[in-house]
Amino acid sequence: MKHIYKVILILSIMMNYAQAQDINFSGYDKTIGRVNPSAIVSNYAYINAQYRYTGIKADNQLHTYAVSGAYPIRLRRRRLFGTLGFYVLNDQNIGNGKLQKTETEFTFASGYTLSKYSYIATGLNLGYHFQSIDINQYTTGSQYYHGEGFINPRMDVNFDQNDQASYMNLSFGANYTIVDKQYEVKKQFGFSVIHFNQPNMNWSGYNYQFNPIYRFHGLYRVIDKKDWNLSPTYLLSYQNKEMIYTFGTKAKYNLKNFDFTRRKKRAWLEMDLNYRVNREVFLRAGVQFDDLFFGIGHGQPLDQSRNIVSGVTEVHFGYRKFIRKLYYKKKRKKKKKTYTNTIKKTTSYNAEKFDHDKKLPESDVKTESNQVSSVDVEETLNEVTNTEEHVVEEKIPFRKDIQFKIGTAALSQKEVQELKASIDELIDVIVRIEIIGHTDNTGSEPFNYQLGLKRANSVRNQLIDSGIDGSLIEVISKGESSPKFDNNTFEGRIRNRRAELIIYIR
Repeated sequence: MKHIYKVILILSIMMNYAQAQDINFSGYDKTIGRVNPSAIVSNYAYINAQYRYTGIKADNQLHTYAVSGAYPIRLRRRRLFGTLGFYVLNDQNIGNGKLQKTETEFTFASGYTLSKYSYIATGLNLGYHFQSIDINQYTTGSQYYHGEGFINPRMDVNFDQNDQASYMNLSFGANYTIVDKQYEVKKQFGFSVIHFNQPNMNWSGYNYQFNPIYRFHGLYRVIDKKDWNLSPTYLLSYQNKEMIYTFGTKAKYNLKNFDFTRRKKRAWLEMDLNYRVNREVFLRAGVQFDDLFFGIGHGQPLDQSRNIVSGVTEVHFGYRKFIRKLYYKKKRKKKKKTYTNTIKKTTSYNAEKFDHDKKLPESDVKTESNQVSSVDVEETLNEVTNTEEHVVEEKIPFRKDIQFKIGTAALSQKEVQELKASIDELIDVIVRIEIIGHTDNTGSEPFNYQLGLKRANSVRNQLIDSGIDGSLIEVISKGESSPKFDNNTFEGRIRNRRAELIIYIR
């Protein structure tokens, strides 16, 4: 089964970019929506939940809970599409002192299709942040001073300090993206300005009135095989005269080769490895079954002498659903419809010779009249004479028989390739698809009905993997009841093990 889940970087099910972020209290700040608001643009609706544990030196811990989601929306112009997203987060430490932060953010992003598989997108994020700090004779390694923000983490403070702060923030981003036929990201390059009006809460303690974070990020798929792919990534973050570099790679492997995933439409193993230069190494692994995702990751600081964080561990759950595909249709010349009017006329008469001057008996006249009347009416109705026929030119639906081996519903590699080639040519003009599963007459009738249904669903799953909207597909099983060939012959039984694919096009 062809791999499908192209992990759309813009819509990673875990929402964990696991890359460098400039942070306030912890290293949790790593979702793709916070890297670039425009990156939430996608054809999938999703909901994600994540938990992050951060170990802090001096017997302290930080627990973070976050929920995020997005939903694609239609805009008035056909090539324009949009996405609405939200993000809610709460974290606080357990131990001496108190650091707590709550965030609520809303994002709107819109995209414009440039071609069948590429688009540009822009996004705007508005958020509300509330945070409180209660330090009582305790050194966190990153102390906060009212009006000055966080100072050098190597300085110790041994007096009481309490404060609360809240503010609204605004972020903007744009990106250029190329996706594959499953609408997973193959290439993406973006730029963003995060938190235009963020107060001064940086590591160095510099007091900037205008303190945004500038980010450049990208992904480029360099290996794209049927069963696996590999995509290097980068993220550059600049704030307070400091540049942070992060380089990584994302890899995916198709688990459909294993028996325990046979009943799944999609089964992938995903791995991310990221190196935050001179700061942190982060490794994440996850599995995706159909539209459900589970992942776990761990980050380890590299310079323990200057880092108050001893390590982080993350757990992610996610669910997504395909909503719509990119709309891109070239202008086509309208074909003129041709109409043909056919008028059939028949004349019925008796060609026998007779004397016009000879008067027939009255009884004979009635008989002839009855016979002629009967013939004229009945034959005229049967032959549909004196009618007008309208013949309208239209395209013929695409039809194909897909063969299976005895007792199985698995598609062969040859059938997958042929099916993919056919779908690629018709994907923009498909209106409706019917798939009818058939079997030979070996086996019971209930068994053959179920086998025919499995064969039809196998083709359906392959079509969905190729980018077809599942709502356009109708699946039927006729089992052994409608053989196309003679089931009494060996060759006929082989040819009856099939799924009939009918594609209706406009």
